[in-house]
Formats: sequence, structure tokens, C-alpha cells
Amino acid sequence: MRNFFRKSIILTILISIFITTMSLQGCTDLKTRESYLLGVVNDVEKQVAIGNVVVEIKNNNNNATYKAKTDMYGKYKISCDRGYYQLTATKNGYSVYAKRVTIVKGKNQEDFYLSQLTEKPCTLIGSVVDDITNKPLPNVSVQVGENLTKTDKSGNFKIEKLPIDRLNTWVTVPGYEALNTIVNLTRGKNSTTFRLKPLKISSTNNSDNLTRRVEYAVSPSNIEDYKGHSIRVIYPEKERHEYWIVSADRYTRSLQFDETIKKGEFVYIGTDVYTREDGKIWKKADPSMVMTSGDIPFQLDLEMVLPIFNFHDTDIDVTFIGTEEVNGYKTRKYSIISKQGIAIEKEINISVWLIDTPEDPKLDRIITKISGRTNMDNNKNWAVVDVNFTDIGKGNIVKRPV
Repeated sequence: MRNFFRKSIILTILISIFITTMSLQGCTDLKTRESYLLGVVNDVEKQVAIGNVVVEIKNNNNNATYKAKTDMYGKYKISCDRGYYQLTATKNGYSVYAKRVTIVKGKNQEDFYLSQLTEKPCTLIGSVVDDITNKPLPNVSVQVGENLTKTDKSGNFKIEKLPIDRLNTWVTVPGYEALNTIVNLTRGKNSTTFRLKPLKISSTNNSDNLTRRVEYAVSPSNIEDYKGHSIRVIYPEKERHEYWIVSADRYTRSLQFDETIKKGEFVYIGTDVYTREDGKIWKKADPSMVMTSGDIPFQLDLEMVLPIFNFHDTDIDVTFIGTEEVNGYKTRKYSIISKQGIAIEKEINISVWLIDTPEDPKLDRIITKISGRTNMDNNKNWAVVDVNFTDIGKGNIVKRPV
């Protein structure tokens, strides 16, 4: 009898250990896909979301593997079972991110940063001239990849710290056809001459080709330091999100937010992140656990407007309204309105104010205000936004919390 009880106790312990192990390691007796892992992947240098990152998790017990790719906002979501996993994130041109993660039942979150591996040892110098007269053209916007500059009075320009790469390039100025070309960059100094053709009044838009508008807009983040205030109400749920930002440079920013469900602050100093909620004591946060980089809320609105404004879209009209003093700047106001009868997902009604200072290439055409109704996202939500940018390029200061 004693042996029987001893064996029963041992059997009970073994069963308990087996059940516990199974629950921790995501074995087959669990309901399939009872858990999910989600997060946001950001560029640690530029503090912006990274799309098309392959995020893979591999179960340490049974080698079950699950994958997902981040979307344009850097977001990913993977359905899986509970257990211990090895997470790996990869994208060409970026460092590999690897971490052990424990996934419990329900929602699990893992946000992290990737670092670019691309060297930037190239310099591009050049000039822009009239294709007919060969005269140099001043104040021409030259955009190489994500780098933007303007020609000086002699039609010359210079862009440093470019990668060894083939970069899409736009050369634009009012009165001339936009030039879209590819620049092949090699290590060291590269030189080129861009030739622009005068714009013909009778020219028509070929809808088969993506052509740039004579009028175009530039993000204030091109200068990197600015202040911003954004009010975003998301419909149909009427969620309210309000943000304030001070951007000193791409590494140093402070962000305050007052949302429907949460309120607080972040300060980004290099790769360090500090946070506090509702005025409490500052705490140093794990960067991989911070949902968004410093200016993501503002960048989303800019990314929504810039492509529509800068390029021809046959479903949307961009109309010049007039000049107006806004946020302390002399501006040109434009409306962005979708045409009747288009798909509901593309419906939009936005106003954009561009700083109008041709004598100051640093500020000319930069967006200072966005206001109106955005188009729908993938979840059938849309927003009414009021975004304002001020103090652009004024050397804003963000102090490290103490």
C-alpha cells in the first residue's frame, strides 16, 4: 500500500511537471494560435519606421517557426502558440536583431530598433542648366534619394554623406519640366550636370508615367529641427490624439502626448529614451519597449500628404487657393480634394500651407500646416487632423531629463 501511494505521488508530480512544461513551451495540446506577438521596428539613427523587415520567431522546443513583414509604418503581427522563442529580424542594409522572447497567452509586444550598415562615403557635386540656352539655373531643388538641396546663384550644388548606391533623383524648378533620373554613386567625389527643358504651356500629363508637379512640398524634417503640434481625431470611433514635439535634430527630440487612453512624455537623446506619465518622475526606458520614435505621429501625416501633393494623381485635384500669413510665415495655401465618384478609400479633403520664401531656399516650400480629412487606412478608419510646424531650423534645444 505504501508503494502504491508513493507511486501515485510520483505520478502526480510528473503529470504536473508535464502540464507545466507543455503550457510554457507551446506544445500541441494548446489551442492553435492562441497568442500573438506584435510590435514596431524603427531606424535607430533616423528615428523613423522601417517597412519590409522580416520578423521571425522560432520555438526553442519544437522548432515551429512563424514569420511576418513590417508594413509601411514599421508594424508587424505574428500569430503563434505560447512558449520560449528566438526572435530574429532582418532586412538588407541593416544589422540583424536577435533576442530571446517568452510568449504568453494573448497579446505580447516586442518593439525594437535596427541600425543601417550602409556607408556614406560619397559626395555629389554638380550644376543645373537650361537645356536650350545653357544658362545656369539658381534655386533649383535637387533631391537625391532622401537628401534635398538647392542650387546657388551660379546653378551649382553639393550633397555630402551619400551611400554607394543607385539613387532615384528629382530635379525641379517652376517653369521647367521636372527631371527624374538615376544617379550612380561611387566612393569619393562624383560630379554631374542636369539639363532642364523649359515647360511648354500646351504640354499634357501622361498618366502612364509618374510626373512631378511644378508646385511641390517639402517636409520640415528635411531641416531636422522644428516644433510641432498635432490634433488627430480618428473616426468612426472619435479617438482623440494630441501631440507636441520639439525636434533639435534626428537624435534629440521631446514628445508630449495626450491621447484618449494615455498621457505622458518622451525625451530621445541619441539612443537613450526617457519617459514619464502624467507629470511623474522621469525614468530611463528600454528603447526596444518604446512604441514609437520621436516624430512618428507627425511623419505619418507628412507621408500621407507629400506624395499626393508632389506627384500627379488623376483622382485628386491640387488647387492653389492664395497667400496667407500662417504660424508666423508668409505662405501659399493649397487644397487637396478627391474627385467625385472615386473609391471611398481615396476620399480626402485637406488644406496644406507652404512657406513662401524663394529668397531663402532653406525654408521655401516647407509645409507649416496641414488641416482636414484624410483618406481611409487599411482598417477603414479616417482622421480629421490639424498639424502645425513652427520654429523650423531655429536651433531648438532639448535637455536631458534629470
